[in-house]
Amino acid sequence: MPSDGDYAAMAYGRGNREPHVVSLVEKCVQEEAAASFAAPIAGPLSPESLNDKGYKAGQFLTEVGNEFIRAASKHAPMNSLHEGYAVLLEEVDELWEQVKLNQKKRDPANIRVELIQIAAMAVRTAVDLGYA
Repeated sequence: MPSDGDYAAMAYGRGNREPHVVSLVEKCVQEEAAASFAAPIAGPLSPESLNDKGYKAGQFLTEVGNEFIRAASKHAPMNSLHEGYAVLLEEVDELWEQVKLNQKKRDPANIRVELIQIAAMAVRTAVDLGYA
């Protein structure tokens, strides 16, 4: 049975496995993702609100991807899970500074930036250390 590292190597074309193995893995991942999207959504959400939330989520995830690319081009890869944790903790601490402020004094733009950086550093940790 291949390890997670073998699957990662196959997905990135570094393994010696046959291409059909990669396609089978990708197909399983796609089927699992499709099943999770088909699950019922809790709460009273209308199709309009889902579309709006989906659009906003897409925009946010694009910004997370851009931040991931920016950080990856600027800094060396993470060397350990401890390093990834430290970077994430630093970003969460920066968000915490906003959380502690009186609600009227919070900077929504800064909060958004910190949330994007937290998500991007979580992705970076997963990618750099082989958990993605």
